[in-house]
Amino acid sequence: MNLKIIVYFFLFSIIMHSQSEKLISGQLICKDAVLQGIIILNLVTEKETISDFAGQFSIDAKPDDLLVVQSNNFEIVRESISKDDYKKGLISITLVKKIEQLEEVKIVNYANINAVSLGILSKPAKVYSTAERRMYTAQTGGAIGSVINYFSGRTKMLKRYVAFEKIEIRATKLSEMFSDEYFIITLKIPENKVKAFQNYSAEDPTIIEPLRQKNKFLVSYALTPLAQKFLELQKVDTKIE
Repeated sequence: MNLKIIVYFFLFSIIMHSQSEKLISGQLICKDAVLQGIIILNLVTEKETISDFAGQFSIDAKPDDLLVVQSNNFEIVRESISKDDYKKGLISITLVKKIEQLEEVKIVNYANINAVSLGILSKPAKVYSTAERRMYTAQTGGAIGSVINYFSGRTKMLKRYVAFEKIEIRATKLSEMFSDEYFIITLKIPENKVKAFQNYSAEDPTIIEPLRQKNKFLVSYALTPLAQKFLELQKVDTKIE
């Protein structure tokens, strides 16, 4: 590649990302819903905040930072900070309520019909998550695209995005595998800390393989010492406060 082109994209990247962070005020929107206590995470800086009773929040951000909004009652939303949002210092994010699962669903099983059985593939294809597909695109977007992504930090951001998404999936599996009563009564986790403990446990390497195997006994065995560590950390945080 021409050296001048590389230098151009390098300088362009520096200019694009030279804008410093500033406090952005946000508003969550969802009709007839409680919008308090929802977590908003800046995936680039890894800073997070929580919405108030009116669904309002404030968080440090700059253009192209990615905000992830997470709650038990709403679908996960990912919203990028635009230049206009940054200029105004304001951003609004619309949430969608999670659809309640039906007690009984009739499913027609087409599991045996796939690309392998039809002779299209010799073995099952790897299934990529949304974040993994984006990262693959960022890393294989050609020479110029790779240079831009490298200097802009987009590839690094997407790698964090993939890691965050995997933790999120594991936390969801924990909530589906065990009832809240298990966490509250058996593991002695305070009711208002159950979600936080699930996220904490989902990040620990000892939980990954048992969850992959869907082995409830091994998962429970791994959760016991994690619960003790989590409760000890809560005591330390309380003393600091």
